[in-house]
Amino acid sequence: MNQNDFTKTLKLIGIDEIPTSKDTINNIQSFTFDANATTGSGAPLEVVTDFKTIQRLRNLPGPWALMEDNAMNHFVFGGYVAPGFEMVMSAFQRNFSVGLELNAQLSCFHEGKCVLNVFGRNDAHPQSTVNYDLDTLQVVFSSTKAVTSLAMAIAADKGFFAYDDKVSKYWPEFAQNGKGAITIADVMRHDSGLSYLDEAITMEDIESISNPNGTLAKKFERSSAENDKRIYHALTRGWICSLILQKADPKKRTLQQFIDEFIAKPLEIDFYCGISHELQKKKHLATLCQQNPKYIFANLRLPLRIKSAMNNLTETEKVMYQFLYPETGNGNDKPIMLKMTDAVEGWGSTPDMPQSPRGRALEIGSASGHTNAYGLAKIAAVVANGGEIGGVRLLSENGVKTALDKWTTKFMHGINVNMPMCQGGWGDFGRAFKGWVSTFYRLKTLIKRTHPL
Repeated sequence: MNQNDFTKTLKLIGIDEIPTSKDTINNIQSFTFDANATTGSGAPLEVVTDFKTIQRLRNLPGPWALMEDNAMNHFVFGGYVAPGFEMVMSAFQRNFSVGLELNAQLSCFHEGKCVLNVFGRNDAHPQSTVNYDLDTLQVVFSSTKAVTSLAMAIAADKGFFAYDDKVSKYWPEFAQNGKGAITIADVMRHDSGLSYLDEAITMEDIESISNPNGTLAKKFERSSAENDKRIYHALTRGWICSLILQKADPKKRTLQQFIDEFIAKPLEIDFYCGISHELQKKKHLATLCQQNPKYIFANLRLPLRIKSAMNNLTETEKVMYQFLYPETGNGNDKPIMLKMTDAVEGWGSTPDMPQSPRGRALEIGSASGHTNAYGLAKIAAVVANGGEIGGVRLLSENGVKTALDKWTTKFMHGINVNMPMCQGGWGDFGRAFKGWVSTFYRLKTLIKRTHPL
């Protein structure tokens, strides 16, 4: 790659200022807003806006820029927006115009009502999901953790367990190899030291989750906790929660069964922590795809440029760098995130396993949730609204207060920030990432000034 090509590549991630076409936004003529729309996916669309625009790759900084010089983007938008939230829609549409989105949904609740529920797609892109709309379900990966936390909060509210209880109270075999002091709150805060196990986890192990004495449970029992550090449990926390639920729940429900009965059905939404083969045939599922290779390459090179400017960074900027680009370690010392994903069979850097029929059906309470934006937003609104939404109460006010109690702040390895976590398992990302937007733009300016291309 010559210097000119590399310069263009770095433009893809916004290192240089790149002009964007205002025509893309201003050309939206007929998008209307339904002020009375407070229902979710399945509500009639008031309008579908369909327009075309031509932009070349060099003017598209995002990963979904079409590669051909004469490529035409064919955007389709639909949904509803309440008065006062039009600028949110404009920002959403701009992301498509600059190549930052391929298929996307956005849903917002305000004061207990859904004020925005929209989708967008680029029908011209070969990787776009056909007929992607508001009802399309997609795997939401770590957003599943927030729903698992709500399920555990409901179980605690019902008196099945207390957060301060030791896991071994309900699962005596868990205490093996020095894990006897680990509490349910430790698990929820990512403090259990079980971000990965001593033995690799296979697909068959994951499929045994509905058996509280199955092979997955046995591997957790035999494993030792790494230490008392706060380590991001990318995949394992959901399985521990599911096994605790099955041990503590009088009806022995799995996490998916619990979510379905106490969250999805009462809220009349689609949310599946692992979607069955039968439902996969009935539901419209989004296809995961890889980003533009040039965009990926540029992101791999960016850390080196930031690293070389480290002497000029503030402490906040250094923490931000550590989050975005954690150290790779020496020799056989893998990064924590790689240790976590490598320890689970098939969970690599490609989308093949998560979107295969077998992969979609796995219950992974930390990563395999399938839903749409409306469903996820409505679940979040329940907690923000004190446990109730639209006359449906999932959690008592005391249950919300208990789950959101006993905050502790520790450095979270794997994410590499000081992360405040409550005992219910939700983190305060606002505090953890405070000031990051302005910091990011200062980093870009600093790199351009001290290390010009």
